[in-house]
Amino acid sequence: MINLSQLTPDAVHCLDVAILNARERHNLYLDTEHLLLGALECELVEKALGASSISAEALKEAIIRELSVIRETPLERLKGIARPAEMVFARAAAEAQNANVAYINSGHIILALLGTPEPFVQDALKQFPQLDIEAIRRYVGSHSTAPSATFQQKWRPNTWENGYLFGTPNKKGVMVKGTPRPLKPVQPRAVKRPTGQRDFTGLWALLMLLVVGVYGYVVQPDIAVPVIIVLGGWVVSLVFHEFGHAIVAYWGGDHTVAQKGYLSMNPLRYMHPMLSIGLPILFLALGGIGLPGGAVYIERHRLRSRWWGAAVSAAGPFANFLCMIVFSIPFWTGYVTIERFIANPNLWGSVAFLVWLQAIAILFNLLPLPPLDGFGIIEPFLDAGTAAQLRSFGSIGLLLVIMMFWIPSNNSGFNPAREFQGQADRIAANFDVQDWQAAFGWYAFRFWDQE
Repeated sequence: MINLSQLTPDAVHCLDVAILNARERHNLYLDTEHLLLGALECELVEKALGASSISAEALKEAIIRELSVIRETPLERLKGIARPAEMVFARAAAEAQNANVAYINSGHIILALLGTPEPFVQDALKQFPQLDIEAIRRYVGSHSTAPSATFQQKWRPNTWENGYLFGTPNKKGVMVKGTPRPLKPVQPRAVKRPTGQRDFTGLWALLMLLVVGVYGYVVQPDIAVPVIIVLGGWVVSLVFHEFGHAIVAYWGGDHTVAQKGYLSMNPLRYMHPMLSIGLPILFLALGGIGLPGGAVYIERHRLRSRWWGAAVSAAGPFANFLCMIVFSIPFWTGYVTIERFIANPNLWGSVAFLVWLQAIAILFNLLPLPPLDGFGIIEPFLDAGTAAQLRSFGSIGLLLVIMMFWIPSNNSGFNPAREFQGQADRIAANFDVQDWQAAFGWYAFRFWDQE
């Protein structure tokens, strides 16, 4: 149980900042990383870390690099407190008791966090070998002051706006319930819906696409069939690509992916309109090279080991590999013969092109450049400084790679696009999809170039 009446003003400030951090990152539960960021905003903690020759700002930057991104619109409320965060309060109370004081301040909270650090904190602290917990403890002990009489008179835990997270306080501020009062997080109110109404946005979008597809098939089947197969199959592979990242992250320890809805198989949950759909379709239209765009936010500091971090990144290309196996079933089972292909070239050519696109996606994604999955596989094994430097040049490097695919070729010398195409041809051929079949599908898909 947490006795809120024992908190000092700076401890309350620590919690307010921590809760805001959780809301901004769309984390439904207050956890240790949020408490750490909140503590680093307190003056007592900054000076205590200075006694150990550590900059609070530098430590905060090291921690933030491990966390999920800040969203444009924060959650209105959190759902509760994670168990590790509750243990921090228990250790902070023990620190206060050992110091023979009847209050908990931000110094006790930071001692509880750094004394028994989470794995992601341990990694960040490797950059600060000068850390001296005893020096911090001595500083906190000699510079701690009891809450003023004015604060004690005005502090009302039961009316504190964030008090709902800690249960139901009695008149003395002690939590009388052992577990936080359950509250559903209130999502940003971009669109208001009646209470209890389910969100059928994804279903309606699929139905609209189905209607458009059927209409196109009836009016212009030669155009509709390739477009529906290639774009529809590509969106399906993107869903499985992102779902692969999410499910492996869940197995590896980041259970927030379930809270964010990434395990629902709903494309709208983890597909960014521009990164996951817009750009890939644009590249498909421009040159037939599908570039997968991820929008799954993994909190990698929650993963149990660096091997799990590598596995999370590898899961995306592996999902594309599985899609390639499934999409190519008619070919490697021998169902698509020359006669069947000639009888329905738009259908089977489009499927062959879709298989070839999976091969391209795998090859491109495995390039060891941030933010691609190939870099994500090796990043956990790099030192923090090297990884940070590479990440800072990631966007530029990726842009240069993309530009290389549009270098004019005179059929002599090295050409990246031709090399990628050749590798994709060889991979697809292993599943009995021939390059001429994929080329026919590419031509059928680009109906706007046909005379």
